[in-house]
Amino acid sequence: MIQQTSPHSPNAYRIDVQGDLAPWEGRLGRLQMSSRHDRQYGQVTSLSGVVQDQAELFGILNTIYELHLPLLRLSALSRHSADEDNNLKN
Repeated sequence: MIQQTSPHSPNAYRIDVQGDLAPWEGRLGRLQMSSRHDRQYGQVTSLSGVVQDQAELFGILNTIYELHLPLLRLSALSRHSADEDNNLKN
């Protein structure tokens, strides 16, 4: 079954970035943040959760761009997957 999404409705995402986003956590909405070390990329920060619409998503991506941090992955998640991911971090 194909999941329908809308640019004007909430959707769940996971964003992986090379580098440390902790100092800018307040500029990244209500996304859950975690950090890990990767052999290939060094420090990788993952953001996951629900954004209200694509305008908010583009604001988050623009912040990452302005910080000159490489975007490694952007994945759309089901809301169920985002909830599970957030529960594992709490």
